[in-house]
Amino acid sequence: MAANNHGFVAYRQNPHADACAAARDGALLLDRLMRTGERPATVWERPPLMWPPTGTGTAVDPMKTLEAMARQIEEVHEEILAVNVFAGFSFADMPDTGVSFTAVTLGEPRYARAELEELSDWALKNRGLGNVHEDSIEGVMSQTRALLANQRETSAGGVAKPIVIAEPADNIGGGAPGDATDLLRALVKARIEGAAVAINDPQAVAALAACRAGDRLTLDIGGRGSRLSGGPLKLEVEFVSRSDGRFQLEDPHSHLASMCGSHFDMGTSAVVRHEGVQILLTSRKAPPFDLGQWRSQGIEPEKLAVIGVKAAVAHRRAYDPIAGAHLSVETRGPCSSNLQQFPFQHVKRPVYPLDEVS
Repeated sequence: MAANNHGFVAYRQNPHADACAAARDGALLLDRLMRTGERPATVWERPPLMWPPTGTGTAVDPMKTLEAMARQIEEVHEEILAVNVFAGFSFADMPDTGVSFTAVTLGEPRYARAELEELSDWALKNRGLGNVHEDSIEGVMSQTRALLANQRETSAGGVAKPIVIAEPADNIGGGAPGDATDLLRALVKARIEGAAVAINDPQAVAALAACRAGDRLTLDIGGRGSRLSGGPLKLEVEFVSRSDGRFQLEDPHSHLASMCGSHFDMGTSAVVRHEGVQILLTSRKAPPFDLGQWRSQGIEPEKLAVIGVKAAVAHRRAYDPIAGAHLSVETRGPCSSNLQQFPFQHVKRPVYPLDEVS
């Protein structure tokens, strides 16, 4: 792709809150090339490393420093029109999967490549920063109980901010089915009050078609989309509500907005309750990147004690402002941050963290 384009402008932020800015910068670059007749070259550099999505947020290192270094290169070298940091999508088993960099330059390509080599060297030296692993589900539930107990002691009647528990292994934005039940099982077992999770399960939604508010029934929930997810969870639930699943995004600059625009359709959806846990069941996978998902179902996310989120990084723009704490939990699923467990066949080797690299 680098060899066959004159210019490329990537997102500078993850979550992708800068979709509009990236589109504007790309259009301005195109306009310049069409007006002036300049024909830059795009050079590409790939260090032998991959990071899971959980290690690619631009608010923290390694991506924070790499993006800052890229902006510095653009500032110092007038002939380099854009420097792009690609965190890569580590679940794509292809030869060039992994972290890479491009530079769009009007100058001698070897000078731009030398700058990209600096980025590659820094990324390799600091590769461990991006190899993020989550805490065990037992550890996260222990932390959750401790945080809730502390909130009860210190809130003095006020409304405590919710604890957000991210479940990267079932990351909908990464391609997972969004129906794993490990976190839901743990919340039920721990008898957490005021919790909510969203599960993509059209079969469960269909089973609720004739229900009315207050009806009680036994329902098999989730666990059908991946052999890694542990199978459905059978629960006694109370039917709360049903909707068409459509909602307007509250944040027009969110990661979700960059994907779908101003509205999203979760398909026919239903809310059920098991003891202290509310479960939003959807017929279409809904990346949890906008709080309108909850409010459209009559659930105020700020008033919840615990929210389970099937995401790695992109949810943080929506949830960080309301969260009293943020935890990431290791569960079973096809988007686990432990890349070494997957049977890669096509990615170029050696590559970190699958192999030792220098």
